[in-house]
Amino acid sequence: MDVDKNLLKTLPKEFGCAPSEPISFHTQPISFLRHLIDTPHCLKLAFTGSTKTGKIILELAAKSNLKPVTLELGGKSPFIVCEDADVDKVVEVAHHALFFNQGQCCCDGSRTYIHEHVYDEFIEKAKARALRRIVGDPFKKGVEQGPQEFEISPLLCLRSKLVTATKGLMRNVLSTPSNLRRYIRSGVESNATLECGGQRFGSEGYFIQPTVFSNVQDDMLITQDEIFGPVQSILKFK
Repeated sequence: MDVDKNLLKTLPKEFGCAPSEPISFHTQPISFLRHLIDTPHCLKLAFTGSTKTGKIILELAAKSNLKPVTLELGGKSPFIVCEDADVDKVVEVAHHALFFNQGQCCCDGSRTYIHEHVYDEFIEKAKARALRRIVGDPFKKGVEQGPQEFEISPLLCLRSKLVTATKGLMRNVLSTPSNLRRYIRSGVESNATLECGGQRFGSEGYFIQPTVFSNVQDDMLITQDEIFGPVQSILKFK
């Protein structure tokens, strides 16, 4: 797209960057990334986003000037609760491991594995904790969960030490409320049990209710994909 090419030429100058000075972009469209990676003037690229997009970036970088690439890609960290755990304590720890920063943390404990001996107790208490979670203006005292990250257009962010496409493409798309609800629908359609939440919170802004799924299986999309939102998927193990 011509507009993308023009952005690459004009934005650094408009923000007072020297031609050789590294800059940072927040971007979503893949066409913009293609132009950024293809230009020989881009000597180094670091990317935070989905594994799928990371593979595309490596391929494009190899086809251009073999520029070095640093990737921080999607994660699905397990949180494991054994049968001898203090359930009251571990429910709170697991809650914060997933819901911290609205579930928008690359190292969230987003797959919660619970031993069968404490599974039912954990589910009830995890549900109760999620229902107590206060959603709203994060600048107000007592609020635990603010809005989700909104969809970002290709904009110049700030100067940095590397040319960085951060939160690019799939990550931005998946973190919007409509796509979070798509994951939630997928969980319901896969026969996971929606214990609580799953809906938009309020009539304005990018807010989602704290959501808890039980009876989740390893082959479900909500187990395999990084949702990047306040959705706790709880699995049972023996």
